[in-house]
Amino acid sequence: MANDPHQREYYLKQIPFTEEQLQSSNMILSEGLYKAGVLEVEKVENFPLALKTLLRLLNDFPEYEKKEDVYYHLFLLTGRMGDSEEAERYKTLITEEYPEGKIAALLNNPNYVMIATQGTHVEDSLYSDAYKAYMEDRYEVVEENYKFCTDNFPEGKNRAKLLFVHAMTQLYTEHRQEFMEELKELVQKYPQDEITEMAKSIVKGLEEGRLLSGDKYDATGIWGRRTASVEGDSTAIADTLKADRFTNFNFVLAYPTDSLNQDQLLFELARFNFTNFMVRNFDIELMDLSGISMMVVHGFLSYDEVHAYAQNLYNHHHMATILQGIRTVLISDDNLKMLGRQYSFDDYAEFFDKTFAPLVIPKNLNIDETDIPFVDPDDYVPEEETEEEILDDSSNSYDWLF
Repeated sequence: MANDPHQREYYLKQIPFTEEQLQSSNMILSEGLYKAGVLEVEKVENFPLALKTLLRLLNDFPEYEKKEDVYYHLFLLTGRMGDSEEAERYKTLITEEYPEGKIAALLNNPNYVMIATQGTHVEDSLYSDAYKAYMEDRYEVVEENYKFCTDNFPEGKNRAKLLFVHAMTQLYTEHRQEFMEELKELVQKYPQDEITEMAKSIVKGLEEGRLLSGDKYDATGIWGRRTASVEGDSTAIADTLKADRFTNFNFVLAYPTDSLNQDQLLFELARFNFTNFMVRNFDIELMDLSGISMMVVHGFLSYDEVHAYAQNLYNHHHMATILQGIRTVLISDDNLKMLGRQYSFDDYAEFFDKTFAPLVIPKNLNIDETDIPFVDPDDYVPEEETEEEILDDSSNSYDWLF
C-alpha cells in the first residue's frame, strides 16, 4: 500500500521526520522557490507574484545558501517596480552582509549603471577595438581596454578572446613569462571556448621547444585560424587555392570538437547516403584539426556533383534540421589539404564565394549513375531559362554554406 499513490500510506511515508530528511526537504523547497521566483521575473514577468515568492523564500528559509543572489534579484525586481527605497535597502543588505562578494563589487562599481544598461554593447566594442589595435601593433590600447574590461566585465562573453589578445601583446612586448601565464589561465578557465584550442597548441609547442614565427595569430576564432605556423609545419609553403571545377571534390561538415554527438551525426549521414544513392558509394572519413572536427564525404568527381549532393541533403527536411549550426564546405582534394593550415575556413569561404558560387550548375544532375559523362567546361552551354523559371529556381541557393 505504501507504493500505491491512491493510498494514504504513500504520502505519509514521504513526510520528513528525521533531521536529515528535514534538511533534504528544505533544500528541495528552497531551491524550488528560488527558481520559481527568477522565472516569474524573467520569463513570466509577473512582478507581484515573483516578489511574493522571493519574500516567502527569505521568510521560510533564512539560512538559504544563495541568499546573496536572492537579495540581488529583489534589488533588481523592486527597482523595476519603481520602489527605489526598497531597491536601495536590498543593495545595502548585499554590501553589508556580503562585502567581499562579486555582487557587492558590481554594485559599488562607479560604472554600474552603464554596465547594467549597455554593458554587452560596451564590452563588444572594447574587444573589437582591442583586437584591431593588436593587429596594428598599438599595444597600449590593448592594455587600456583589457584593464577596463577586467575591472568592469570580468565575466564578459568576450573575456577568453580578450585574454588571448592580451597574452599575445605580452609576447610581442617581450614579457614572455606573463604571456605563458595568461595562456595557461585561458586554457584552465575557459576549456570550452573556441580560442582555447589555439592557446593549447601554442603552449604545447613552446613547451616542446618550438619557436614562434613572427606572424600575427588570428584571434577571431577557430574559423579564422591557420595552424601551419602554430604547428611549426615546414610544408606551409605559399600554395594557392585551386579553382579547378572538374576534379575530385569532397563534402565537408565542420564543427568545434566535442560540440555535438558525432556518432549520431555519422549515423544520420550514413543512413541518408545509403537510402538515397543505390549505385554510388560515398565514403565518410572523420578528421580533426586543432579544435575543429570534420566529417568528410569522399567520392565526387566534380564540383557539380558535390553541389547536387549538398542540395539533395539540405532539401531533406530531417537532415536539414540536424545540420543546423554546422559549417558546410564544398572543396576539392587539393584545397582540402590546405584547409585550416595555409588557409583558414574563412579564407576558403571568401575564395569559394568568388570562384565557385557564381558557376551555373546543370539542373537535375543525377549523380547516382554508373557512368558519369565528362563535360568539358569550354563546351558546356547552360539551358536557356524563362524569366519565371529563373525566379522559381532555388537550386543554386547557398544558404546552407559556411
